[in-house]
This record gives sequence, structure tokens and C-alpha cells, in this order.
Amino acid sequence: MSDVKLRAYHDVDTKAVAAFLLSADQLQFTAMPGDSLALCQEDDSRHPMVICTEDKPVGFFVLHDGPGIAPFSENPNAVLLRGLLVDQRHQGKGYAYRAMTLVPDWVSRNFPGADEIVLAVNKGNLLAQRLYLKCGFEDRGNRRMGQKGEQLLLHFKLDERQE
Repeated sequence: MSDVKLRAYHDVDTKAVAAFLLSADQLQFTAMPGDSLALCQEDDSRHPMVICTEDKPVGFFVLHDGPGIAPFSENPNAVLLRGLLVDQRHQGKGYAYRAMTLVPDWVSRNFPGADEIVLAVNKGNLLAQRLYLKCGFEDRGNRRMGQKGEQLLLHFKLDERQE
């Protein structure tokens, strides 16, 4: 597998992420990058990220901090991971797994004071649930209703070794 890196989204990534494809099954669970980027432009507490291999974007997600994450966590020091996706043409290569193993260190380095990462995953999205649990996220039994049904709220505790 090629080396996977995370980096902040830049305007030079626009064309690549606009060309991402997802199956209809996947589209029921996540937003496409263009939709997420529009929200990021309206809210400076949303930070778009790209997953790259060989400096080419193959995936996308958003890190969200601040009071806007209150529906997902009561922890004021949490960072919410939103809208993770890997372009359909690059799925099955381990990029999502590798990216998720890099996120805790990225958050620790770039969000001073953050002590937890939270995310919401749809109850029906079993593939994503397995990925997050395999990467160390914990299901504490917290649930919420999202736009597309029940969601599990998963937590990843950041420890001192990552700071």
C-alpha cells in the first residue's frame, strides 16, 4: 500500500475532490465533499481535510470543533469527525483505515486542548462501524437521530502520549 498522509484541504484540491465518486449505497450515509465544503465556508470551526497517497487526494473528511458539535458531545474539548469518504475508485486499498489511524495524532497536534474525537455513524452503515471500531473508537451506547436515521456516537480518547 502506498503511504497515506492527511493534510488540510486547499483550493488546489477542488478539482480532485469534485471528481470523487460514491455508490448509491454509500451516498445514503455521507455527504459529497462539495456539500461539506460549502458548510466549511460558512463555519470556520469546520476544517476540511484530504486523505492523500502519492500527494493525490483519494479521500476527504471534516474536523469540527467548538460549540457546533454540542448535538454530538457534551465534551467541550472534543473534536467531531464528519463526512469521511474515500473515492470509490480507491476503495478497498486500506486508505480509510490508515487515515483513521493518523487522525488522533493530527488532532492532538492541531487542536490544542482536544482530549477526544467523536463521530456519528449511521446504524445501518455496518462497514463504517467496523472500520471505526477497528481503529480504536469506542461505542459507549450513546445514540442520536440524524437526518437519515439512528446514529451511533463513537468516541476516541486522546491520551498524553499523542500530545
